[in-house]
Amino acid sequence: MALSLDVVRNIIEQLGADEQLRTLLALSCTCKTICCYALNALWHKMSTLVPLLRCLPPDVWAQDELGEWMLVRPPWKENDWQRVHEYAARIQEIYVSEQGLPGLDVLPHLRIHLPRDTILFPNLRILYWKGTDRTDLFHYSSLLLGPSITDCSLESNVHGVVSTLHEMTRYCPNIKRLYISTSSVDVSAIVATYANLTSFKFFTHTPSASIGEPGLRYLGSLNGLSEWITNSPLEQESLRNITAEELRSFFPSLQILNLRGTDLHAVTRLLQHMKSRQLRKFTYTFAPTLRFPLPEDAVVRLTDALASYVQLDDLFLSAANHGLRAPFAALEGLTLLPIRRICLQNVVANNELNNESIKWLTQSWPDLEWFYCCNNDTPVAPRTAVSLPTPEIFCHFAQKCPRLAHLYLTVDTTQAAVPVPNKPLPCSPNPLYFHPHASLLSCRRDLWHMLEYITKIYPKLALRLSDDIAFSDPDTIEILDEIEAWIPEIVQRRATERRLDGACGSTSMADRR
Repeated sequence: MALSLDVVRNIIEQLGADEQLRTLLALSCTCKTICCYALNALWHKMSTLVPLLRCLPPDVWAQDELGEWMLVRPPWKENDWQRVHEYAARIQEIYVSEQGLPGLDVLPHLRIHLPRDTILFPNLRILYWKGTDRTDLFHYSSLLLGPSITDCSLESNVHGVVSTLHEMTRYCPNIKRLYISTSSVDVSAIVATYANLTSFKFFTHTPSASIGEPGLRYLGSLNGLSEWITNSPLEQESLRNITAEELRSFFPSLQILNLRGTDLHAVTRLLQHMKSRQLRKFTYTFAPTLRFPLPEDAVVRLTDALASYVQLDDLFLSAANHGLRAPFAALEGLTLLPIRRICLQNVVANNELNNESIKWLTQSWPDLEWFYCCNNDTPVAPRTAVSLPTPEIFCHFAQKCPRLAHLYLTVDTTQAAVPVPNKPLPCSPNPLYFHPHASLLSCRRDLWHMLEYITKIYPKLALRLSDDIAFSDPDTIEILDEIEAWIPEIVQRRATERRLDGACGSTSMADRR
């Protein structure tokens, strides 16, 4: 049976990786239909404009004695630009790396010869501009901008970012998603002019500079903004002169919110009064200081404010320096929400991390898919008076949370895992990615026994790097790889034992007959 053109197109689009460029070039030399798909995939994403410049007639360029290319004659004829337009129209993504964009500095000399009102990249959707040592390249950024751009990522110095944002107000009326990484600067007044903006991610190199009141007012006025992520702190000072009535008109469409701050009052007040009731993902990093002491009921007030968002299914609370040390009871107000992902880092007190509290949590949210609960100072070994979750908790996860796929939890490996007598263990058919705390990796003998028990419940268990060891020393990563290599051995040995037991059972039955 012949493949449909849609299938052929999908196959060709999957060949867009750099190592498949030769294949795409070969396909572009076949029949007209496949050639079109291959050329679209070949030109879809560009990190250099040199191939495009080579589409100009050969007599436009010449090489000098040093091998440098120079412009011999201006491409003033309309036919000179025909092939350039044909291939430039296929480009949908342009990536400017730290080394720059080869060919970009030549474009200004050519653009003056373009036919009037011509957009060089009419179908460009995504522009990614990473910081480059050549700051003058930002003067050429307007050459890449156009009404088709919907996604833009800018990582560079303040001058380059601000000048490009101003250019975008003229050339990019349809911008929807914007990512900015630069030094401390307030660009909210410019960003607020992008009427179609739905996602704004802003990161400064000096996150101590808090969000100002004008910036909050500007961003809050964007009717279509559904995602706001920033590392600039939101503090009480930002909200001091904004009344509750004014806040009720802020962020009418917000669904994803990621903030940080030194106290919980500001973010709690924003959650209590902002217009949107569609919030489904909330991330907050708490960095307390002596200037803003944390009242004991601050976390409870925060979770009470979150409880009004009935679509919230992704909760991430993290304390950067000192733990919030709130009891699990602070989460009771959220039990009616359809939460699928929970991350509590340095939030719950160590004496709250035990089997009973984890069981309560899994019973409250049976649809959990991702669960992270750990403190940087969680004791593991030697055994202390602090109660920790034991390996038996995996049995409860398998029974109460069948959709669980990722688990980051410090369990007590010094306490032997003993199954309940006369009670079969559940066996989950789903894979589980367990992210062990770095301190667990030193207890290899205990880990072996723990894995023997856990793999009875999750035969498809796999270990993954946790945040605290992802950038650790190579020795730690090697230990994790070594421990993960135990899992297939344990599962295979158990399967062999089951086959032998089955064979012995069959032999016994035959003898009885």
